[in-house]
Amino acid sequence: MNRLLLFCSFILIFPLAPLHAVEFDAKAIDALAEKALKDFETPGLAIAIVKDDKVLLVKGYGVREVGGKEPVTENTLFAIASCSKAFTAGSVASLIDEGKMKWDDRLSQHLTGFRLADPLADREVTLRDSMSHRHGLSRHDVLWIKSPWSREEIIQRMAYIAPTTSFRSTFEYNNLMFLAAGQAAGKANGSSWEDVVQKKIFNPLGMKAACFSTTVVEKREHARPHRRDEERKVESFPWDNIDNVGPAGSINACVGELSQWLRVQLNEGKLGDRRILSTATIKEMHMPQMVVRLEGRWPTTFPLDVTTQLSYGLGWFISDYRAHHCVSHGGTLEGFRAQTLLFPKDKLGIVVLSNLGGCRLPEALSKSISDTLLGLPAIDWNARYVASDKNAVAADKLADELRKKQRNENTKPSLKLEEYVGIYTAADYGDLIIALDKESLQLKWSSFEFPLKHFHFDTFAFAKPDRNLTDDRVVFRLNGAGKVESLTCVGKEFKRK
Repeated sequence: MNRLLLFCSFILIFPLAPLHAVEFDAKAIDALAEKALKDFETPGLAIAIVKDDKVLLVKGYGVREVGGKEPVTENTLFAIASCSKAFTAGSVASLIDEGKMKWDDRLSQHLTGFRLADPLADREVTLRDSMSHRHGLSRHDVLWIKSPWSREEIIQRMAYIAPTTSFRSTFEYNNLMFLAAGQAAGKANGSSWEDVVQKKIFNPLGMKAACFSTTVVEKREHARPHRRDEERKVESFPWDNIDNVGPAGSINACVGELSQWLRVQLNEGKLGDRRILSTATIKEMHMPQMVVRLEGRWPTTFPLDVTTQLSYGLGWFISDYRAHHCVSHGGTLEGFRAQTLLFPKDKLGIVVLSNLGGCRLPEALSKSISDTLLGLPAIDWNARYVASDKNAVAADKLADELRKKQRNENTKPSLKLEEYVGIYTAADYGDLIIALDKESLQLKWSSFEFPLKHFHFDTFAFAKPDRNLTDDRVVFRLNGAGKVESLTCVGKEFKRK
């Protein structure tokens, strides 16, 4: 007994080191990064690692453009896509700290004319609802992807979008509602979303290179976006301008500066001795607001063997990762992928940015780095996610083959082609025009223009599929008199004018 008391006293005076304490080994991280570049055949990537309020690593690997020689550095700008959502939540938080907003303010208090089709949501939807994805609206990303519509026009169209689920009942990831929240923050400040983020976050953090638009990023040191062509070869292409959905994902940043953002998130709103955001607002952003069911697409990012629960806070996912509390967010934009991981109790933060779309390098590498720094048994995340990416490609091919098998080639349209010509409209999606050019129908909607080819019966298809549209078919519907009354395209029914 005396020996036991003596041992306990020793522990109280000289606490044992953490069971999984690991010394930082930069070469080990380099090896993981180089292997990820090779396994995922990605041109370039960049990493930021913060531990115990110290920046352990900010570094670039590979090249900014395939076939080029300019290296990725800690100052190379990448699109961080939906990792921007945490900055939008942070912009709202800064105004809450100043007393200009509250999490539970209705959006309509700050955004004049904001409406939703569901009467309950229209009356009650708050900033908290919009930034925790519990509003009942599915994505409708085609309203902003390559569209000619401004932020204000997109928000006006939201008033006519039918809800997918009932208000506050289900997690519905939605970029448009984050757009609305960011616009509301700008209005509450008497300026713009960009101005709030710049003055309340970027400037205090010394983020001088970070920007909000392709019109700026291409004038600075930046990585080029990449994708795989039809032969699966990696090719570069121009940046997509997504200014019209800015608050949901248009920020471009480098790991050198994002390391300071990690410090603020892990240090309860402080950067060193300077207060950037209040402890209360940081905790609220990291607090679960809406349960996310671990099904559908989510187990790919949050694998079931390392995750037991998942929820969404305000601009952040909250989960467990191999028994460690984790706050995270990913970012996906054509040509780029990003991943931010925070382990608040471990005081560890990781950002991984890459310049190849359609692959999950950031998810794999950020997990491998986490395992290394948390002292966890290694898992071959590269192999898992390379296989996942291949399975996704195979699934797309299978779906395309199945669609071709569904085609009845021995059919023809019910009507003469000129009888399909006209203007078709939907309150939320606007006008869609079907025209006749020589002997083929032409479709014009948003910024998309396609020649159509006959598929079967009264269904036509785009002559060439577009990466941004998941369904390339146009289905015409005839009324009892044999006249065209509507069509379905991009998942929406358009009535003939």
